[in-house]
Amino acid sequence: RRVSPAAKFVGEAFIEIAADLVSRNIWAGHML
Repeated sequence: RRVSPAAKFVGEAFIEIAADLVSRNIWAGHML
C-alpha cells in the first residue's frame, strides 16, 4: 500500500526519537 510522505516522515522521526531515548536510557544505566 502507498504511504504518504508525511506519514513516512512522522514514522522515521518517531523511530529516531525512540532510538535516541533508548540509547540515552542505556547510557544512563551504565553511568548509574
